[in-house]
Amino acid sequence: MNDFLQQFLVESRELAEQATEGLLTLEKSPQDPEQLDAVFRALHTLKGGAGIVDFFAMERALHGAEDLLSAARGGRRVLNPAMVGECLACLDQVLQWLDTIEQTGELPVACAGEADRIVARFGAALGGSAAEAATQPLDHSGKYEITALPADRPGMAAGQLSPRARTLLEAQVALVRESTSVASYGHLASAALTASNVLRSCGRNADADHLARFAAMTSTTDMLSSIQGSLARILGEDASDAHSPSVAAGSQPALPRPETTTRTLRVDAERIDALVRLTGELAVARNALAHLVKLAYTNGNPMEAALKARHAAFEHLIGELQRSVLALRVLPLRVVFRRFPRLLREMSDSLGKPVAVKIVGDDTEADKAIVEMLFEPLLHAVRNAMDHGVESAPVRATRGKPRAATIQMRAARQGDQVLIEISDDGGGMDVARIRLLAGERGVVPGEILGGMTDDEVIDLVFAAGFSTAAEVTALSGRGVGMDAVRTAVERVGGRVSIHSRAGQGTTVTFMLPFSVMMTKVMCVEAGGQMFGVPLDAVVETIRVPRGTLAAVGAARAVVVRDRTIPVFDLAQMLDETGKVHAADDAIIVIAAFAGQHCGLEVDALGERLDIILKPLDGLLAGTPGITGTTLLGDGRVLLVLDIGKLLQ
Repeated sequence: MNDFLQQFLVESRELAEQATEGLLTLEKSPQDPEQLDAVFRALHTLKGGAGIVDFFAMERALHGAEDLLSAARGGRRVLNPAMVGECLACLDQVLQWLDTIEQTGELPVACAGEADRIVARFGAALGGSAAEAATQPLDHSGKYEITALPADRPGMAAGQLSPRARTLLEAQVALVRESTSVASYGHLASAALTASNVLRSCGRNADADHLARFAAMTSTTDMLSSIQGSLARILGEDASDAHSPSVAAGSQPALPRPETTTRTLRVDAERIDALVRLTGELAVARNALAHLVKLAYTNGNPMEAALKARHAAFEHLIGELQRSVLALRVLPLRVVFRRFPRLLREMSDSLGKPVAVKIVGDDTEADKAIVEMLFEPLLHAVRNAMDHGVESAPVRATRGKPRAATIQMRAARQGDQVLIEISDDGGGMDVARIRLLAGERGVVPGEILGGMTDDEVIDLVFAAGFSTAAEVTALSGRGVGMDAVRTAVERVGGRVSIHSRAGQGTTVTFMLPFSVMMTKVMCVEAGGQMFGVPLDAVVETIRVPRGTLAAVGAARAVVVRDRTIPVFDLAQMLDETGKVHAADDAIIVIAAFAGQHCGLEVDALGERLDIILKPLDGLLAGTPGITGTTLLGDGRVLLVLDIGKLLQ
């Protein structure tokens, strides 16, 4: 795919998203002039881009949507949900075409039928007659006779337009402008052929061939927009040429406008990832320098003070560089949040449950990998809210609630974590039913189930295959939702939990790391080797007399603040055959996994490090229980543990 088409794809997707957001807002406030103008501009720019790449079917479809919005802007129509639906359907088709371009690298062929159907639907929405007249070619055969000049006709130097040529082209622009009110096939074809001949006489054969093709079109709508765009471009380029005869003597060139200066760059994600990896190597060098400082201090080296000062400065710079580089990978959560108003609109229609969507904090930023993985987990949460949580309108009325339910999506930054909440004001979760089904299906033994709190029972919905749905629907009920959510979230080092109040609603909370590249770890020693434990998983560390570890069958447990926590020997879990624990006290790292706490007995605790994690590759790729590696200052490899996989 060439760069020009790639740029068209990127910009078209952005414009389609802007138009979709605006249309969903217009559905609630159909006479909002600012939103009408914003959506109209987005569609108009999108249509213009299609014309530039000669994608006439897309141009024609968007012209129909533009006509509908133009009628709304002029007060001739008031947008209703059906009209908004037609515009959204048009954008869906546009996105399908863009997907095809991305897959094949070329403009789609045989898409005129889809465009015709879209135009026909917009014509029906506008009343039929005016739209049909605008899209059906009129039979003017034999009423004009303009002969195209031969392509090899000698002319002036390519690129020059004489004053007379400019006058003729401007006359064709005026002719085309007059044709906007009366769709005259003859006028448009005449303008195209005349402009083509003028350009050929000036030696601009490429532009001439481009315009000549427009005369063979069958749609006046396509001809109109294509001719207008091409003539505006040609005259604009010629006017900007300092050597053009049409520039008046003594005129001063226009100064560049400051606001047109490019403020952003689109950079390939792989280049940013490469920069992140190099920053990780610098972090390793920083750790090595810290080790040298420690050795100098231990050996009484007189260079210790100077090394320590340089290390402090180096550490500061590396920290700033890491934060700046990781900031290149961040995206606002609106990238994923903005997909949900449209989805909830469709769910509301299919379930017959009116719903209002409230989005708060969508400018909160997170790592690109986090944002990209969020859609599926959030989708499961939203589906459950609509299918299980939100009551039907009659039931809500009997409970004194507004007819339309509210689903809120809220995001906020909390230190190195990103908090996301999906909440609804529905009926809440039926704890008694969950407890009953969990017992019937053997999710938890009956004797344990009876002693579980309501919050612990609610947490059982994350069990694999568990579902409270009475029947399978298109939205939920197959038992493959919430367990997949927890798995996906924990894979990136996050946590998910549910809080529900009977009759008042449910909140699903996601606590995610800001970045998956930068990780805080605590070093621990087990079996004579150092390992890294992600600090996100560490609740606390304790030192207890070994005699307080109670045997529970073949396992052990410790009681911490009236809570019994199972304890595992980390060295045994990793098959490390180091020294046997001989100390009177046991050092235990209490970690959290899947809403449960467990203890890992280690030989010693080490320092805490900020690292850029390097995934395992080669023969070690996919090693269970190891999430990645980094280098310590003395050159040793630090294996960073995946606590969830170890405990499974």
